[in-house]
Amino acid sequence: MRWLNDKELTCPYSGSSCWGLYVVARDGCPQNLYVELSIEDAAGTIIGMTNDAVGAVPPKKRVKMIFTTFDESVHTASVSKVSCY
Repeated sequence: MRWLNDKELTCPYSGSSCWGLYVVARDGCPQNLYVELSIEDAAGTIIGMTNDAVGAVPPKKRVKMIFTTFDESVHTASVSKVSCY
């Protein structure tokens, strides 16, 4: 898993903040891959979450995931949950 850089990421909605990750499921996810981010304000307080999910992922296939929020007080985000089933 790695964060996308600015050249790899375009926010899908005007006026939003977004983050992106490339995720590789070593053994694949036969039904679903789900990733959740905790979003924080400038003081480091968790103020919400954002998520993305895709269907079945073959082993070792790279998946691009985009996470979006419209909360203007967001400063940073961190991975809080990954589910592969």
